[in-house]
Amino acid sequence: MRGSSPPCRGLPVLRGLLVGIIEHVAAWPLTVVFDRYHPARKELPKLAADPRAFGQATVRHAVFGIVLGLVEDALDDRRRRAGAAGPGSAGALVFRIPVRRSHQRR
Repeated sequence: MRGSSPPCRGLPVLRGLLVGIIEHVAAWPLTVVFDRYHPARKELPKLAADPRAFGQATVRHAVFGIVLGLVEDALDDRRRRAGAAGPGSAGALVFRIPVRRSHQRR
């Protein structure tokens, strides 16, 4: 989410919610393509014009965005506390795997 989040500072819940809703609204027009070209389109309901489907997807994207914002904030806090800087250290921080640099000689 770091690369796709808007440049806003604030509560992680609000940042995640904003990103989730933006992604949902940006991707919703693709449902027209799915309604028309999906191999099982005759068995599936049409989603593009269904306000209930839009509402349910909005709630799901909002909840997912909030959770993602909270997880990102927790990982950032752990990274700051550990003093880790730079890419590649998040995996070692989360899974407690030592990071090895392949270019170092022994």
